[in-house]
Amino acid sequence: MTATSPLTRDDLEQMRETQEAAMMDTCVLMRYSETKDAINHPMPAWTDGEISICGLKPTGGNEQRGNNRTVVRWDARLRLPLNAVIDLRDRVRIVLRFGQPCTPIIYEVSAPPEIGPSGMVVSLMKVQPSV
Repeated sequence: MTATSPLTRDDLEQMRETQEAAMMDTCVLMRYSETKDAINHPMPAWTDGEISICGLKPTGGNEQRGNNRTVVRWDARLRLPLNAVIDLRDRVRIVLRFGQPCTPIIYEVSAPPEIGPSGMVVSLMKVQPSV
């Protein structure tokens, strides 16, 4: 059995370029922050950060009914360039889908990013439609 050689810097750069060329969506990385309410309780807030190329892949969802209400959850996976910075408390707003304007959808990050040699993948869940 022969050992495989590690990827070269050129190999990794080519992989990153190929990965980013396949990201046909655009998103806004919404940064988490906290403010305090009138009685000094923390209040979450999200402000628009960087605009990034991305690749959104909806992965399904579910619907739970009970006590006169229905809770719907939509899940997705988002590919981002390796240089993107995202926190578990951040949100993501999809603004272009396949290069075309779309009704913006806001997702929250639902798991730590998975870092690979050519990009990162982030698990998301839908929290609200944009107004």
